[in-house]
Amino acid sequence: EDARLTTVHRAVLTGLNPDREYTARAVGIKPDGTTYATAAFTFRPQATPPPPPAAAAERLPITVRNPHPFAVSGHPVTNGFPFPQGAIAHSKQVRLLDKGREIPAQIKTTAWWPDGSIKWILVSFLTGDIAADSSAEYTLEYGGKVSRQPDGAPLASLVNGLPVIANAAPITFNPAGELVTPQQQPCRLDIRLPKIGQLSQPETAVFSLEDNGPIRAVIKAVRQFSTPDGEPAFLLETRYIVWKNSPAVNVQQTFIVQGQQTHALLEEMVLSIPAANPAAAWTAATEKGETAPITAEGLHQHFDHEYRAAGQTVQGRLTGGAVTDGQLVSLRQFWQNYPKAFRVDKGALQLALCPDFEAGLYDAFPFEKEGHHLYFYLLNGVYKFRAGMAKTDDILLAWGIPTEAADRLARLHQRPLLAVAPPAWYCDSKVFYPLAVRNTEKFKYYEETIDRKIVAYAAAREKQRDYGLMNFGDWYGERGANWGNSEYDTQSGLLLQFVRSGNEDAFFLADDMEKHNRDVDTVHWSKPNERLSPGAVLVHQMGHVGGYYTESVPGTLGIPRAGTSVSHAWNEGHFYHYFLTGDVRSRETALAIADYYIKTDLRQPYHFVSCRNPGWHLIINASTLAATGNPYYLNASRVIIDRVLELQDKTPFPVPEFQREEGRRTHQIGGWSRMMVPGHCLCEPRHRGNANFMVAVLLAGMKYYHDVTGDPKVKDSIIAGAKYMIEECYSEETGGFRYTSCPNMRFSRGTHPLMVEGIACAYLWTRDPILKKPLTDALLNSHGGGNYGKSFSNYYRVAPRVLYDLAETGITWNDPPQMPKNAQFKPPAWMTGEAAKGQIMLEAEAFTGQGVGTCQARTDRMGISNAIITYWEIDIGHWLEWTFELPKAGAYQILFRYATNHKETIRKVEINGQTPSTAAASLAFARTGSYGFAAADWRFLPLPDDAGKPLVVTLPAGKNTIRMTNLNGGLALDFILLKPEK
Repeated sequence: EDARLTTVHRAVLTGLNPDREYTARAVGIKPDGTTYATAAFTFRPQATPPPPPAAAAERLPITVRNPHPFAVSGHPVTNGFPFPQGAIAHSKQVRLLDKGREIPAQIKTTAWWPDGSIKWILVSFLTGDIAADSSAEYTLEYGGKVSRQPDGAPLASLVNGLPVIANAAPITFNPAGELVTPQQQPCRLDIRLPKIGQLSQPETAVFSLEDNGPIRAVIKAVRQFSTPDGEPAFLLETRYIVWKNSPAVNVQQTFIVQGQQTHALLEEMVLSIPAANPAAAWTAATEKGETAPITAEGLHQHFDHEYRAAGQTVQGRLTGGAVTDGQLVSLRQFWQNYPKAFRVDKGALQLALCPDFEAGLYDAFPFEKEGHHLYFYLLNGVYKFRAGMAKTDDILLAWGIPTEAADRLARLHQRPLLAVAPPAWYCDSKVFYPLAVRNTEKFKYYEETIDRKIVAYAAAREKQRDYGLMNFGDWYGERGANWGNSEYDTQSGLLLQFVRSGNEDAFFLADDMEKHNRDVDTVHWSKPNERLSPGAVLVHQMGHVGGYYTESVPGTLGIPRAGTSVSHAWNEGHFYHYFLTGDVRSRETALAIADYYIKTDLRQPYHFVSCRNPGWHLIINASTLAATGNPYYLNASRVIIDRVLELQDKTPFPVPEFQREEGRRTHQIGGWSRMMVPGHCLCEPRHRGNANFMVAVLLAGMKYYHDVTGDPKVKDSIIAGAKYMIEECYSEETGGFRYTSCPNMRFSRGTHPLMVEGIACAYLWTRDPILKKPLTDALLNSHGGGNYGKSFSNYYRVAPRVLYDLAETGITWNDPPQMPKNAQFKPPAWMTGEAAKGQIMLEAEAFTGQGVGTCQARTDRMGISNAIITYWEIDIGHWLEWTFELPKAGAYQILFRYATNHKETIRKVEINGQTPSTAAASLAFARTGSYGFAAADWRFLPLPDDAGKPLVVTLPAGKNTIRMTNLNGGLALDFILLKPEK
């Protein structure tokens, strides 16, 4: 497929006769132009026959929960279900039962195990009656003695290239790719560009049937919009999904941005849906359960929290449902993807997917705040999209239904029904690699923590207002100003939590991220010979795709423009989403990512500098091999593995004298040691070793490769690498790792699952005690991942797999983190004996009030008094106060024992409602090196007077209050000390 110089090739042969034997050989061209060829080989184009099913007739319970306040009947559901290897040989050996009786179901195989048995199926069916806020139980019966009733006629066919639909929505299509309503009028998409004006409609479209059965059909139409001079402007991929006996069609419309410039400008994109009754009035639903009339002036959701109606600004959110008598138009997640608008014009409802807006509407917001965060693509009255990005709008159209039924259908569109198997079924199937099912007996603390994190994740998104057409689904704040672009595969972590627990909130958060990440953050089109071609994943940066600014936000490490790297690319979540939902765009994106990095990174000869690059690449290839069974991805992994094994330290290398540490290793072996770069070591001469998290990523990638191949050399390599990590970078005294092998790096208490994934499986294999300590003393003494962002993602995309290894070795996780014996605060001399008389210590975690935010009390830090408070930076204005009683008036110095790794942490300090000095109004806390993960990182800061000297404050007898308010930056606070002035 690729003629460029690379280490991996593949040939795709089509139209072969499965009953014939073929002879082939591979021919290549040498650098001098001569050819060389492999030996000839023979093959038959036949799949390996699967083994007989292991199950004769087994039953899998399926639950469909209706969370809505109304009953549901005959509603379509489509979801995927895995099967253990060898369970069934063919999808015909599965049928769906309702109360023991078979009901019609469309069942499609979407993946196979290496032995040819079924790995994943996609099941579509129509529900029975489900009462409001209740569940219905169904059964998948499967096995060698099970046979499904014959499938009925498919809903769709292609006649002369045009789709024809039967027994479903009353729609047709024209050659231009437009949906034609029951009144024989086309639903038309109009695209208007600045200066150029409205683009001409494509004359033809290419139709195909992506899925087609008796319950559900997916018709794909591809249309090319071009400028008047013939340059491609927007590629439209629209999937029309219809269901048996349903008056509705789901229109999933994806626009892909094209153009000769890096960014394209758009004035407006509007879909016009002709009204069945042009004289009927339309209304739109609001989040409060009210309705608003849609007029020619329209309803405009310009911001997530307000819309314009009849010339007035209304505080509220439009849900996306527009209803008139006998007709429904619904746009899923309408307000979340603002700007959006509804208006009526010439007998049609106009759904403005990218509504026109006046210049200046978004320009006044400060660059340092909302400007770069939310509105970067909405300046100067136009949309500015990077060429290659995409956006999918999920629209539901229905005809011939009463108003009340239309309203219910719109709400079901916003919150679809899911068919879900028991969590143990997903985990035991091993399709997600070994995965631990939710278990409150073995992992009580972990399970309680992740339950809170799912709730906190949604709350953090709302608090940050991470909404908007280009933003929704992703999380903001990486390095202070970047959008995360799903770093560490957020959707993968959320989907793993969904399958292991059944938490549907986790599924829908993942669904939001998936649809953003696969569209906006991934390249889908490029001009010829561009490096950023389809499949490239853009790294975290300002504005997701970059190029909106030339400078970072002051005080942050925001990246105005960045490219791509395999070290910041993931596709597991894309595949999981596809298998669980049947959404083909997720699979297409996952495959494009895998293919892109093979073509760009596996040039001959393959080499790497950073260990995380081969690690993440192995993870991408392993997930793609697991999804497709295509040996191309196994061959690509072999190229990487061969180089990784070649470069691993196999002979003990003496540690140089200047790098020796008392009581630690004298030789380096088992790792991938090198002279470390600045950032990993700032010493001169620089030390030898590696960054431990990069080695950890490599071990994780090797683990996934080993799960597929069972290669004993890779197993031995992982064990050696795990021991190397511990010998180089782990401290038993601290109970945690340091960042790199550099002896001047500090150790930090605790760790996260990504750091110990390779160590955990090595311990599972060997039970070597040296491998156990980081699991029991570091991982189990972490408080869990963050509430949001990369600290959530890197923790929970890995944790369920590490839990499996812990369970297999008998390690439980039921208790909260314990303070280590060596972590207690050791008071300085001036806080002991006679010098300490009259001192008053206010423990930070004993605050008596807080507002505008919520902090966390933690015990996982080193050298602390009792506990500390942290997570005190998200909300500007977040205040904490401490109220205390004094028996008599006195003069005191006020000292804060703190730690921070932020470059500009500022708090306002008030005593009894007043700022006691000018400095107290904006008190700066200097960076100490970490947020208290090392005992040496804690500092005392006296509250200063206007001359910069320790301020002496006279406090009255009785009740006193100290309040601290967040003005900027993160802060860990251990205690506040009142030191009497002698």
